Amino acid sequence: LNGDSISFNQIVPQKTSYVYSIMEKPESDGYYFTSDGYFNGIIGYAFNYIITLDTNLQYVKQDSLPGSCAYYSQIRPFNNSILVAGRAKRIWYNAYPVYQTEEYCIEKLDNTLQPVKQVFLSHVVINHSQDPENDTISYPALSRNFDFVDTNYIYTAHYREYPWSFYPAIYNYFVVSKFNSNLDLQWQYYFGFDAYYFVWQITALKDGGCFVSGNRYDYQTQNQEYDIFCLKLDSTGIFTSADESNMAIHSAIVFPNPGTGILH
Repeated sequence: LNGDSISFNQIVPQKTSYVYSIMEKPESDGYYFTSDGYFNGIIGYAFNYIITLDTNLQYVKQDSLPGSCAYYSQIRPFNNSILVAGRAKRIWYNAYPVYQTEEYCIEKLDNTLQPVKQVFLSHVVINHSQDPENDTISYPALSRNFDFVDTNYIYTAHYREYPWSFYPAIYNYFVVSKFNSNLDLQWQYYFGFDAYYFVWQITALKDGGCFVSGNRYDYQTQNQEYDIFCLKLDSTGIFTSADESNMAIHSAIVFPNPGTGILH
């Protein structure tokens, strides 16, 4: 209560690692955190793992996270289960030729970390080695990508096109979605295409709506100067900010635009 450290443990990976989110286990006998990196002699790049610690912060084990959605992930207790969401990377071995996808994933797990339901959004077929400039990965909001006050009003946020430059000469869009407690999609809207948006967090509000914030950059007008953007929506996805907004809202996105071949 005084802010003094009670216990400390340094969990040393073999190589670089990141911790994205942490929660107390439902049984209150330890902690879960989502991470990537090399831990405890595990061979391979563990980009989709949940690490278990005991109450003394000692390493217990690591489990593969179903759906592979641990990158920039968030984990929270949810009723009698667990919610996890992040960037999913999946390889489709049954397809010919084999291909991989990058997309936003939110999933409900039981207390044994087994999937109860998974939802994937913004499915993108991608091959970095053959087409590095067409990097249309779906990135979760980097700080908090889902939130809820009422468990029947779950809000998520992710965005497209992680840029190669800190001042990207491209436009993108971000997606706000609402789910109920069964992870059934209630609505989904696309915002942007008038600038580049880094989405940092989404916050559920007591009035039933949500608040989204991040950075906005328009390479044609801003000359290496970022703005902060704030977006408030009600429970139906309608703007509720006091000032009139110029941000474009879409119910669907067609790409590529213009294009000559496949329509997505």
